[in-house]
Amino acid sequence: MRIFLFVLVLASGCLTAFGADFVLRDDLGRHWRNELVTFPLTNAQLAHARAGHALVGADKASVPYQLTPTAPVKLAALVTVEPFSATELSFTDAPAKAATDLRVQETATTIRLTNSLAGIAIAKSLANGAGPIEALRMPSGAWVGGSRLTGGAVTAYTAKVIASGPVYADVACHVEFGAGNTWDIAFRVMANEPAVLVDEKVAINMAAAPVFTLMLDRGWTPDSLFYRRSFQVAGKPSGFVETAPLAVSDGQPLFVFEPWVHWQNRVRQGNWFALYGEGSPDMLMVGGYRADLWVDPKQPVETRNPFQMALARADGALCLPFALKQGRRCWLLGMPDKTASLASLNEKNLMHA
Repeated sequence: MRIFLFVLVLASGCLTAFGADFVLRDDLGRHWRNELVTFPLTNAQLAHARAGHALVGADKASVPYQLTPTAPVKLAALVTVEPFSATELSFTDAPAKAATDLRVQETATTIRLTNSLAGIAIAKSLANGAGPIEALRMPSGAWVGGSRLTGGAVTAYTAKVIASGPVYADVACHVEFGAGNTWDIAFRVMANEPAVLVDEKVAINMAAAPVFTLMLDRGWTPDSLFYRRSFQVAGKPSGFVETAPLAVSDGQPLFVFEPWVHWQNRVRQGNWFALYGEGSPDMLMVGGYRADLWVDPKQPVETRNPFQMALARADGALCLPFALKQGRRCWLLGMPDKTASLASLNEKNLMHA
């Protein structure tokens, strides 16, 4: 999934949208697959969308779309653009028939966002130190992992479905700790993408910061770590992908997760890592994105959310803690193909893997 599409667009000016039709063009020689793109709408286009009319490409095949939930309303669509070519999209008067694998299920206790590759179960109430993430669905269908929330008394909590597909589904969770201290965490699952996007906005000023902790090995037994090394030694350059056993005991954290890489600090440090087990078909990844949002340089350092989190074992569980102070963090939980991911270890250039 290339969630950085619009960053590239704004930087290069190689993608444009204009006129009565929507036109996307690639000038980079890159294959854009299943990209989430949003367009402003004319009144006529908005009328088509609200009437449920089909959005089609040059081949007349329907393209999935939905309207964004907040004003100004835009069109959100999943598109594919071939290298050095253009994709044109137009509304017709026929009813939309583009189905996707995205599903939203809601019970009295849980909201589940799933597709054929990934999923997340989100709690509708918090009790006994539980966090909003109840579990994550892996490609095999297994539900694993979870979360806890400690260090502060929750005075109010809501979890609401904001968008329900067919392109993407959003759930917004709002947590209050009293005295104006709040934590908002939103989850997004897109159609046909092996990831859950997470967006945190924290406004907490407490003597002891609450901590949101991912419980990454609940329900399965990962035994290895897959990552890109960030420390160079003789024969092992930085930037190469490699693996390490989770039983490693070299005096260093299992992994230090951060939104941008601080090179030459330690081997196992960077903006993504993945867990897997020899006896499991699945792989679970944690990755950072939109690093520009993680730190506000105008904000006093002591009040900022930490931007480095250490993966460690605590009370017999594999944990990744996120202290809650002030600021914003964007990250994702990925469920990549294990076989394809580890196959990169056999490539000649491990830096490009």
